[in-house]
Amino acid sequence: MFSKTAMATLFASVLLLSACGGNDADDSNNNDTNNISQSQENRAPQITVSSSNVYVGDALNIEPIAFDADGDNLTFSIKNAPGWITFDSSTGKISGTPAEDDVAINSGIVITVADSDESVDSEAFSINVLQPQEKEVIVEVEKEVIKPVGFTLQVPATVYAGETVNISPAVQGGDDYDISYLITNKPAWMTFDGATGELSGTPTEDNVGDYNGIYMTAKDPAFTFALPTFSFTVLEKAVGEFAFVDDFPAKTYVNEHFTYTPQLLNKPAADIAFSVKNLPEGFNFDIETGRICGTPESTGLYENIIIIANAGGNEIVLGPKSLQVIQEPNQSIEVNLSLLPSWLFDYHETIVLEEEGVLTIEIDESKLEHPEELSGICIRAEREGDYTLYTKALNRTDAEIYLKHLPELEQGFSMTILYEDGAYFCPMPMDEVKMELIHTETDKVYSVTTGEHGHLEIDDIPLGNYSICVVDERYIDQGGDSLREPCFTATNNVGRDNLTQRFSPRWEAEAPNIYLYPESETEVSVDVILPEGNWITESLPEYGNGWQVNIKPDGYIDDKYGYLFYEATTGMEMQYENGWLINGNDLEREFARILGYYGFKGREITDFNEFWVPVYSSAESKSNWFVIYPQDATEMSTLNINPQPDTLMRMLLIIQPVKQPIDIAEPEVTPLVRKGFTVVEWGVLNRFGFL
Repeated sequence: MFSKTAMATLFASVLLLSACGGNDADDSNNNDTNNISQSQENRAPQITVSSSNVYVGDALNIEPIAFDADGDNLTFSIKNAPGWITFDSSTGKISGTPAEDDVAINSGIVITVADSDESVDSEAFSINVLQPQEKEVIVEVEKEVIKPVGFTLQVPATVYAGETVNISPAVQGGDDYDISYLITNKPAWMTFDGATGELSGTPTEDNVGDYNGIYMTAKDPAFTFALPTFSFTVLEKAVGEFAFVDDFPAKTYVNEHFTYTPQLLNKPAADIAFSVKNLPEGFNFDIETGRICGTPESTGLYENIIIIANAGGNEIVLGPKSLQVIQEPNQSIEVNLSLLPSWLFDYHETIVLEEEGVLTIEIDESKLEHPEELSGICIRAEREGDYTLYTKALNRTDAEIYLKHLPELEQGFSMTILYEDGAYFCPMPMDEVKMELIHTETDKVYSVTTGEHGHLEIDDIPLGNYSICVVDERYIDQGGDSLREPCFTATNNVGRDNLTQRFSPRWEAEAPNIYLYPESETEVSVDVILPEGNWITESLPEYGNGWQVNIKPDGYIDDKYGYLFYEATTGMEMQYENGWLINGNDLEREFARILGYYGFKGREITDFNEFWVPVYSSAESKSNWFVIYPQDATEMSTLNINPQPDTLMRMLLIIQPVKQPIDIAEPEVTPLVRKGFTVVEWGVLNRFGFL
């Protein structure tokens, strides 16, 4: 273990800067989240109230959601109210208990809210008094969710003229789907089977060149998938003399694993057999690949090493060669340290260590004004060209990072595999995770499992391009996956191939509601266009191949729905540069305030609160403070609406709990001006499977 006690003051000073940088106890107590705008002009108050049903003999209580961006005192008045209710002009609250004689539909009720300068009317609402026998019987029907299948596609990076190439999508998630395929930018010399998705052909010398922008679309009765775009290159057939590449290493180090696989030029069609002379003691030799490997335990010189390759009687020789085993000199280790989240901590430092191992970072908690601020700090350690590791300081006074040099494998990969787990987006090692490496040229699959600290090492595999995928059931769900991109590509070259790979969770746009208000009753089609690799997970009415609906001017759809509902996965990039800090103990009013900035009103705000207030008030999500980060909805999807609306506004948010108030730049929002056929949409982004 390496204890870096000198880091104590350094980290404490960084944390003190955060603690004192405008968020100390006095400032946070004076934080007024209602004073958002810097404008000096009076802003009119906002009010939202919903229609209600009440039964004879039952108590009615309705309190409107009203707020004023300037913090002005508000008064209330009511029009067209039934005689049996009581109205509170200081809060706008309606209460009362109807009798038999009060059975009626009381429509056209309006509540007016006023500050010292302006007054605003609510949308007209109704209070419907019903007989007890008219109470609805609600039957909950579990909706079957059809999950989409997934696909993998292995594509060779290069093909030689005269070689046959076959590219076929592999279906994941079951064989019970009626899938058909389409292709775009198919090379002319290839054939495509729409039933299986197989793309095949044998290029000639006339077909040499690059083939780019090819992609397939897979369709089943409920979903359409755009598979990733791919490309490959057709090369001229190799000609020339059969020979070794002369690249045998001259030295290695004591106790370091040595591996060498000879490379051949212009390999003939005949099978190749390898042999060796004067193999170093304790080393192994592979007659199929010519690979030499071993771990020398002492210094020395191995001479006259000869590798022979025989292809149908055509024999070539590499050598004689010498291999010097030396003691690796002690070298100091430079590690770059930084803190996350970057919007709280502006800290970067390079430290020099005498040895690797466990780096203990000590923090002087006594110097912190608010020790609870340790929660959520992410510490990043990077050794350039070798590894990038992370750890979290979670309500404790120290943190540990295990620093380990990745071995240099001659014909394989050394990797550190990380997962962005969500706590301040701090990537952590993925231990004991099943993965597959798929060799692009041969489609051969190598199954591996990550070890401790997310390390993965695999040697003695063919050179070339690989698709490397997480296949562990903890991260991969049938019909989809919880990772934004479960696969990545890497090239196995001769020599060092060390890398760090971060996997991020897939996000889902949850409960986006689309409200449509045509000027007259209209037949409307709505298509949600998602980027490739994403899909709609739920919808109401059923989305199918798009919505075809009848909409009335009040926004009601097919006489049964108040909005179009859907949920969809997304791999979009998120922004955390600006947002609103809100009080987590008054979410209903805070959400209404933010939606009011955009120009949402009435049932649009009520629906948002009915869905999201319970979610973020739950034990799992409850917090005294939240930050709302607005996102660009067009990055998530495109709405194709016919006829085209005159006014379109889309709001997409991330709602993030925080331990304490933070300073954050507030976004500039232009309130919606509704003209003609108006369409508005709200939605919230969460990690896939959050709800």
